[in-house]
Amino acid sequence: MSKLVVINLGYGDLEQGFKQVTAQLWEVGNPLPEKFVASLAPAVEIITLYQNWQMGYQTLCNRLPSRSMDEDDEIEIDAAGITNVSDIDFNQLSQKLQISLNDWLKSVDFLNIDRKLRSALNSTEEIQVIIETNNILLRRLPWHCWDFLMIILIRQLLFLNWNINGSQTQNSQNSPDKK
Repeated sequence: MSKLVVINLGYGDLEQGFKQVTAQLWEVGNPLPEKFVASLAPAVEIITLYQNWQMGYQTLCNRLPSRSMDEDDEIEIDAAGITNVSDIDFNQLSQKLQISLNDWLKSVDFLNIDRKLRSALNSTEEIQVIIETNNILLRRLPWHCWDFLMIILIRQLLFLNWNINGSQTQNSQNSPDKK
């Protein structure tokens, strides 16, 4: 059976935390979802880890040899792109980011949602997960490494903008023309 999990992070960010996080579990044939509420504490270290990970990733990408299209498929290496970042350092940073994300999502504040979802889902079901947030940084985090998502069979992981009343859309559509 296919199930849908919608996790709405609501208002907040990694510096201030998320006071109300809502998870809805939708099942085929049931018109109403099960609803679970929790919160997430601030996690400033994730911001720093992500920024360092992103810089390391960009540095490693810049080190890759570029292919010249004009010269008989010879490989050129840009000497300015070589830095002191190693694959090992980058892998360690990636693991730290993954561990920090998982520690944050295992916090006591979020435990209600985690436990309820784990008990309601099993690894034989196909699960679609939607994470609703307006926070761009949260969308860029390695959610696919969340321990919970790694034990269930995820068919799809989506991110949606969260807008409680559609006011941004309404304001842009209903603004009068000034002539």
